[in-house]
Order: sequence, then C-alpha cells, then structure tokens
Amino acid sequence: MQRETWKDRARNHIRELTANLPKETPFADRVKLLRENYPFARRRGYAYKSWCSEQRRYLAQFQPEKERKRFPLSPMERMMLTSKQHDALVRRHFHLPDPE
Repeated sequence: MQRETWKDRARNHIRELTANLPKETPFADRVKLLRENYPFARRRGYAYKSWCSEQRRYLAQFQPEKERKRFPLSPMERMMLTSKQHDALVRRHFHLPDPE
C-alpha cells in the first residue's frame, strides 16, 4: 500500500473543493476559493510547496492569457517543459517517431 504524499493530499483537496463548480466560474473566483481553503496548518515547508504546485497545475487549465505572469511556472516545471520541447524538435528534425 502506497503512502499518500503531500501532493496527493493537495490534489484530492482541490478536487473536492472544485467538484461542483460550473465551468463558467470566473478565474478570480477559483483563485479565491483555493486561497481561502488551504488545507494544511502553516503556509511553509514542503506541504505548502506541494499545495502551490498543485494549485498552479489546476489553475493553468482555466488561466486567461493576461494572468500568465501572475502564476508563473516553477523552475522545475520550466525545465521539464523546455526538455519536452527540445525532445520534440529533435524528433521532428531527425524524423523520429513519437514515444508512446
């Protein structure tokens, strides 16, 4: 049996909070909902980092273009995105098949 991680807890809490939200809910209301319902004791440490990461992941689906600077990617997320883009360019240049 796997132990539940902080990210799992954060993801599950966000899923519960947003389960009944209509798709037309404004982005600002989604941000406010998540900020007001922080599930852990203090806003510091690894639990808080996990919460912020999962919050960014959730909000990215609904984020309007003008809000992109407000919720920037973390350095690790930027590195992963850059790596994926680089791999795609190399595959395209050398006509390699996409990985499955």
